[in-house]
Amino acid sequence: MIGREYAAAFLCAATVAVAAGTAAAATSGYSNCGSVAAGGRSWALASTGIGCPVAKAILKRIAPKSTSGFLRLTGTFAGMKCNSIVEAGKRAFQCSSRDGRTTLTALSH
Repeated sequence: MIGREYAAAFLCAATVAVAAGTAAAATSGYSNCGSVAAGGRSWALASTGIGCPVAKAILKRIAPKSTSGFLRLTGTFAGMKCNSIVEAGKRAFQCSSRDGRTTLTALSH
């Protein structure tokens, strides 16, 4: 079972990434990609530095990989490393490039 500290840290990072993307929307290419169906769930998706079609394709590729707990996904997706967290039926993905200019945040609902 994943600790609450990991869950809080992951969700905090996801929130900060979305907030930072919103604050710098004019320069970073922030995109609210809306609701996306992937892996048998509906996801709220946002990205920076990549367009919604690319973000949706990545989400559809990684959504089936979410398992219980915290998981660092192997491989890179549009130059980003991704993490997944599943706890109490809620699922989330956070992907980012090394420089933080390209991000993907997805929360199931």
